[in-house]
Amino acid sequence: MLKYLSKISSIILFFCLLSWHQFAFADKNNLRFEHISISQGLSQSSIYCQLQDRNGFIWIGTLDGLNKYDGNIFTVYRNNPDDSTSIINNLINALYEDCFGFIWIGTSNGLSIYNPYSDKFANYRYPVKYKKTQGNNQIHAIYQDQSNMIWIGSDIGIFKINEITGNCIHYCSDKANQNTLSSNSIWSIGEDNKGNVWIGTDEGLDRWNRNTDNFTHIPLNIFKTENQRNKIIRTLYFDKEGNLWIGSEGGGLFLKRNFDTSFTQYIHNPRNLNSISSNEISSIFEDHYNNMWIGTFNGLNKLNKDKNNFTAFFQNSNETSSLSNNIVVSIIEDKSGLLWVGTFGGGINILNQEKEKFSLYQCKPNSNNTLISNVILSINEDKDSVLWIGSDKGLVAYDSKTDKYEWFQHQDKVASSLSDNIVYAIYQDKSGTLWIGTKEGVLNKFDKKTRSFKHYVYSEFYNKSQLHFAIRTIYEDKQGLFWLGTSNGLYKFDKINNKFTNYSINFDNTNSNTTSNIFSIFEDTENALWLGTEGNGLCCFNRESGNCVFYQNNPKDSNSLCNDNVRAIYEDHNNNLWIGTSNGLNKYNKQKKTFHKYTTKNGLPNNLIYAIVGIKNGLWLSTNKGLSFFDFKINKFKNYYVSDGLQSNEFNQNAYYQSYSGLIYFGGVNGLNEFNPANVKDNAYIPPVYITDFLFYNKTENSNNKTLIKESVLFTNEIKLSYKDNIFSFVFASLHYLSPEKNEYSYKMEGFDKEWVNCGNKRYVTYTNLSPGEYTFKVRGSNCDGIWNKEGDSIKIIIKPPFWKTKWFYGLIFIALLISIYSYVRYRTYKLRKDKKMLIDKVRERTAEIETQNEDILNKNEELQQQKEEIISQKELLEDTNKELARINVYLSKLSNQSQNKETAIIIADANGIIQWVNESFVKLYEFNEANFITEKHNILDRCINEETKLIMQQNIENKTLLVFETINKTSSGEGIWVQTTLLPIEDKFGNLTRIVIIETDISSFVKNA
Repeated sequence: MLKYLSKISSIILFFCLLSWHQFAFADKNNLRFEHISISQGLSQSSIYCQLQDRNGFIWIGTLDGLNKYDGNIFTVYRNNPDDSTSIINNLINALYEDCFGFIWIGTSNGLSIYNPYSDKFANYRYPVKYKKTQGNNQIHAIYQDQSNMIWIGSDIGIFKINEITGNCIHYCSDKANQNTLSSNSIWSIGEDNKGNVWIGTDEGLDRWNRNTDNFTHIPLNIFKTENQRNKIIRTLYFDKEGNLWIGSEGGGLFLKRNFDTSFTQYIHNPRNLNSISSNEISSIFEDHYNNMWIGTFNGLNKLNKDKNNFTAFFQNSNETSSLSNNIVVSIIEDKSGLLWVGTFGGGINILNQEKEKFSLYQCKPNSNNTLISNVILSINEDKDSVLWIGSDKGLVAYDSKTDKYEWFQHQDKVASSLSDNIVYAIYQDKSGTLWIGTKEGVLNKFDKKTRSFKHYVYSEFYNKSQLHFAIRTIYEDKQGLFWLGTSNGLYKFDKINNKFTNYSINFDNTNSNTTSNIFSIFEDTENALWLGTEGNGLCCFNRESGNCVFYQNNPKDSNSLCNDNVRAIYEDHNNNLWIGTSNGLNKYNKQKKTFHKYTTKNGLPNNLIYAIVGIKNGLWLSTNKGLSFFDFKINKFKNYYVSDGLQSNEFNQNAYYQSYSGLIYFGGVNGLNEFNPANVKDNAYIPPVYITDFLFYNKTENSNNKTLIKESVLFTNEIKLSYKDNIFSFVFASLHYLSPEKNEYSYKMEGFDKEWVNCGNKRYVTYTNLSPGEYTFKVRGSNCDGIWNKEGDSIKIIIKPPFWKTKWFYGLIFIALLISIYSYVRYRTYKLRKDKKMLIDKVRERTAEIETQNEDILNKNEELQQQKEEIISQKELLEDTNKELARINVYLSKLSNQSQNKETAIIIADANGIIQWVNESFVKLYEFNEANFITEKHNILDRCINEETKLIMQQNIENKTLLVFETINKTSSGEGIWVQTTLLPIEDKFGNLTRIVIIETDISSFVKNA
């Protein structure tokens, strides 16, 4: 490679001297490239080799490291002397992905094999255990043939490796044997459809025969010089038809068609602009359109197969989208159709051939056959299909048939020149005459024959020093009347009499400012003339009366116009009026006289609408942030930006036109875009979507410095985390490299997120404090045109719970519980046995007690027998008592008879002797008040005067025995009377004293007579 670098350096100066010539004759439709350099993260700007792997990632080999690119982030692999699994060397010459997905890397100091599963490299200083005797350790070419043998081309010959067995065969040059390689310096390897392997060497082209295992040198006899460099075959390529393309270092390009033994040579001819741009061929590629692309040391060439010539594309310092460097070293095409052009020192150039749906016209310095300026202010097309373009530096007529530009500018001493160079309006009337409106208020009529202009001015107001009469727009109504919208109001121009009529619209009565600037004029299907004003809203102009009906913004009315700066007016096929303002798009309902608003909230890229062009199914809008297409059917906006091929995101007022053929033109601050709306289609490529990184606290390693993922996250199906490690992030990528900033994503953490979360173009998501459990993170992605990969990628996340919430801990708890239950049962059994023994002992004791009690019972029976005998004795005594009672009764009877005329007092007392009740005879006898006597709670014993009698009464009450006696009681007046008293204690069935009854009979007279 060092030899290669020195050859590159030696020719750079030569091609720099030729560059001015090439720039001047570059194709008018020069390709527009997007550039990737070290500013985007590329490790180095010399791109020696490129590869897109089976997953969709782009691999880029440079002078300083291997790069892996996902459209947003470069992962750079460099040699680390302290890591045996890092890449062997930083200068990358060759890349190849084998049938197993391993990537073979040829470097300036050996071979590395990248394992995508482990994200590590296996390194070989030599492909086999080969004793180095000569040459360098450079590896320039790697190829896997139809039998899956790996061929490695180096500076010490070719190594053929059986990847399964590890067996290796070394082929080298032997000058004494013509069946060997012609040189040990191998630059390129390829295989034809017959299984023959072709090798490009320092000494020309060799072919290996599979059947004989021999090499045949294929002479290229058409070399025109004896320069040794011409023999070096830098690159080989087989196209889809099986044709072999051969790129030499100095002898040009060769083509060997399939089934043909002859070669066709393409060499650079300085006198032929359609010849290949250089004889130094470094790379060859056929894209999916079957275009052949040839990278040389002096530009990129595209083969025109029909004409069998070339179109060359070069670096142009005046065109930012041109090739970044003329030394094209490598070319590939990705799965979406993007062409990747690697240069020496200029980084990567990405070509989107579909991007040319937006053609771009721009001013080319140092050329008259170009736009006069990139600031485009107005556009129109005449009946001869000549495109007229107004700018800030004059007027340009472009004839696409001849590819010629004609400039028209103001010349001070030429009265028939353009009145001034700032062209705001271009209009072709019904007769085909071209009219030009300029900033200084002059209406220019163009004469096609003389290529000159005639000037018309409104002399009453025209004053160059004031510059208040700029003609903003020109419109011809259905009646053929010519209307001019100016910075000084509305004018009508009579083309026959060449007279201006000014309409003094009363802006003072509006709610806005008093400016009279008119941006746009439009006549609808009902012949109403609509004016778009600056600051005064939308005006419906009555041509007969000259009056206006204004429609303006009312902050209190949501159905009013959204802004009073009306820049564009259009009527669709349903007679809806569309109004473009400085603050959004409005759809006007003529019947209801209401406006429906569309803003960035509805999908517009920007609210400032410069122009509206209608087609059958929608509207094209130019804004201050790109172009937007509004689809009537789905009621949505589709936006396009610089990355889609636009001149800039900023466009200009009234810089638009729709041609007779249906082409649409929009002008802005950096050129003019042309496109056919039928060709502006969504990119149908469905990109692969991958989770590209897993971050723990924004790092790939946890706090214990132990790697969480044992292999590449691309091939990781499951990640296990501690409950403490539950704050982590996912990074993902949609591998579509056309405007990757427009790729969008949605994600869902199953087990946590209930719905899919749309995150726009944000490429990462962070989760915090997820509960322990099992989750599945899923991500989907789209391409830049909103075509989604709905399958996406997923990864399982297991957050381990703390030990006290784990199954094994629950198991331990369960076991402990079982042990506890078992222990309890054993203890309980022991306790029951113990209690049983105690019970038996107690039974024995109780039995003994019962036996003792039986003896007691027998003794008591004896006592009872004795008691029985006593009872019998008491019975006899009772009988005697009864006899005594009978005697008493006889006595009482007698006594009663004696006192039958006397009152008998009855007293009832409770068991305590408290008098509870007396009869009426008691009250009469003792002259007491019954109520007071009862209330005062007298005791029967207190009534006795004689203490001896009281004691006898108390004993009889306690013994519950009948007592009959005579005594003296006092009346309430203190008088003493003799009474015969009978005290009768009353018992219940249990022998308890319940009442005491006393019967007293007055025997005073009886005692006196006695």
